[in-house]
Amino acid sequence: MLKNLKSKDTSVLTVVVEDSAALLGIIIAFAALVLSDITKNNAFDALGSWLIGFMIMAFAFFLARENKDLLIGESMSKRDYQSIYKAVSQISEVNKIASIRTMYFAPEDVLIAIEVSLVDYLDTDMIESVIDNIESKIKAVIPYAVSSIIYVELGREREQNNSFLDLILWPFENIIVVISITSMI
Repeated sequence: MLKNLKSKDTSVLTVVVEDSAALLGIIIAFAALVLSDITKNNAFDALGSWLIGFMIMAFAFFLARENKDLLIGESMSKRDYQSIYKAVSQISEVNKIASIRTMYFAPEDVLIAIEVSLVDYLDTDMIESVIDNIESKIKAVIPYAVSSIIYVELGREREQNNSFLDLILWPFENIIVVISITSMI
């Protein structure tokens, strides 16, 4: 059950929170009615109603806060970032990882953008092989990675005084790999 509480699936979280609120509401209502009956004071019934109302508002604010992250594009956890970083940095052709950006679209639909700098001696076929290797490493560390679409964008910042040859070859030094991983349900 604790695994489901960490889920990105809003329906699971909503069911758990609503059921918990309902059970807690029943307990509060029962206690308030028993106290009202024993003491013959209806103030306990009113107090129980107020407590149930505040509890429902608290649960609603909690759900809104949790679901807001998915609505505006929540990123992956630090643990997932570290797993991706560790897996990709172990690839010998990757010189440096400049950035990793992620965003959930749905519970098991995440966009992963990785900006990597590759070693100098790679040709086009080797770059394609490195990209495939990056994709497979990410699939290995993200358990719901079933299919992916890769977009490659070449580019990097350059210093002002470059030779003509440097200006022609600079796009091949840095590669941004964007992987959209979607679960096939």
